[in-house]
Amino acid sequence: NGVDRGVLLDLVGMYVENLPESSYVLKFDFLRIISDYEHYVQLNLPRPDKVTSIPELQKQLYQTHYLSSLICREIIKTLTIKNPPASFKAINTLYYILLKHELDERYNE
Repeated sequence: NGVDRGVLLDLVGMYVENLPESSYVLKFDFLRIISDYEHYVQLNLPRPDKVTSIPELQKQLYQTHYLSSLICREIIKTLTIKNPPASFKAINTLYYILLKHELDERYNE
């Protein structure tokens, strides 16, 4: 038995979006743990949608690649608050995720 994908993504989003800015360490540690999940890439696979217009593209990407877009939004939001330790944590999280996927043999075919 598993959790419905939509329910899981909603819970992750609610948790991250409701954390105060001062909890950036907790937020990025949580996002790192989520990205370590063995099915993280599969959770990010797009749903079959069409791109109808360029202005709608960003919205559609957020809807179809929710976890990746959540991580990107949180990193961008953190970089704009001018808090060096939080910015370092955000960039370090992004680096870790990119490196992890680069080295994952399942996707290096």
